[in-house]
Amino acid sequence: MLAKNELRNRSRNPLVLFQTIKKHWEADHRPLQFEDATARPDDLYRKRFLKEAVDQCVDQLPTHHRAVFVLRELEGKSYAEIAEITGVDAGIIKARLHRGRESLRKALAHLLTSDCEGRCP
Repeated sequence: MLAKNELRNRSRNPLVLFQTIKKHWEADHRPLQFEDATARPDDLYRKRFLKEAVDQCVDQLPTHHRAVFVLRELEGKSYAEIAEITGVDAGIIKARLHRGRESLRKALAHLLTSDCEGRCP
């Protein structure tokens, strides 16, 4: 049952791919959780590029949206846990998470279309 729930949650949250293995890696030494040594170099480049784009866009979120986004999407906390950590009602948590996701989506779309003019995968 737990495995089934985890797979369902991962399908809803594709950003689980961007979780870091360890919290305090230096930026140049942070391994990518999904990197495969047998993968083609151009595939690895695309994944690294996308990871950096997501990191950059998450850093640009407003503080209250970023905190909820990181707790939910990257640390896997429940709404109740986030409400307890932040001291904010679960309904507000859901609204902030929705707004954070939308802001991230728009920022990524803008970043990937404006920065990729002919040179990005």
